Amino acid sequence: MFIYKRNNGVWYFQYKDKNGHQKKVSTRSKNKSEALLFLRSFNTQEAEKKIIVPLISEFAKEYFEYAEAALTKRSLCHIKHAFRYLITQFGDILLDEVDSVMLEKDLLKYFSRTKYGAFQVYRTLKSAFNKAKKWKYLKINPFNEFRLPKIPKKTPVFITEQEFQIIAQNIKRKRVYQICFAAFYTGMRLSEVLQLTWDQVDLGNKMINLNNSESFVTKSKKPRSIPMCVKVYELIKLLNERYQPGYAIDRHIVFFKHYGIPYSTSYISHNFRETLSKTGLRKGIKFHTLRHSFASMLVSRGASLYVVKELLGHTDFATTQIYAHLQPENLRKAIDLL
Repeated sequence: MFIYKRNNGVWYFQYKDKNGHQKKVSTRSKNKSEALLFLRSFNTQEAEKKIIVPLISEFAKEYFEYAEAALTKRSLCHIKHAFRYLITQFGDILLDEVDSVMLEKDLLKYFSRTKYGAFQVYRTLKSAFNKAKKWKYLKINPFNEFRLPKIPKKTPVFITEQEFQIIAQNIKRKRVYQICFAAFYTGMRLSEVLQLTWDQVDLGNKMINLNNSESFVTKSKKPRSIPMCVKVYELIKLLNERYQPGYAIDRHIVFFKHYGIPYSTSYISHNFRETLSKTGLRKGIKFHTLRHSFASMLVSRGASLYVVKELLGHTDFATTQIYAHLQPENLRKAIDLL
């Protein structure tokens, strides 16, 4: 049982609970005399009955364990980065010592350097601190006390079928070409294409059924079905005829690197960027552009935005509305009603 001073100047009290675990409590004072008074009046038995507010690092560990069961790997990376930022900027202080004023000032500086990076940290920590409030660690979520400026939405980059053919002609590896082809004509995310297994393919009904499993979960957490167009059906059927693994494997990957082993997203993205550099096409095209282009082709040919929403697996219709400007004829018909 002793008190010590942290880098933020505040004195903390450390003791062992009845189970022998180390506990830390803030005296909430930078004055040693006041901290010693706190120590004399502190009752460990009474403290055990109360919820002890954890340090940021302790809460981060607890929250991450909770999130692992519910969120994607990408979201977990965002959580790690956000808490690393918080501790780096303000120190490993108690969770209820995180102040909305200091947060707003620091995040606005961050926002001036990188809008999307700051907004991602803000959104991730706001969600985490809402959970801390629900767990009774906090009475108020400091991230609810302010908002970052809105980020102007950019129109997604699309490519035409002709431009896709230019890209396809420059792809050297056959399997990479097949992966890009499937993404362009199904609208699947890169991770969905790479993790596609044969039990998700229904050749009889010409459907791809993206179901959640232990090894893969869709971004929206909801399963969805995508009908195969003739081009995709012919490709998948050909791959199915040639798929003859000579040994037992756990996962029957469609676009495998070796039998049962998928390509990494980083490898495909890097290969795609290298290919683009040889085409002379405009800047801003990424692998995810293939998904946007699938949606743009459907909308420009008269498909309903609601249908596109279901095919892309968007949770929120507002996300799909970025393609609304591709329906000029529908806008014209609406005005003609006047």
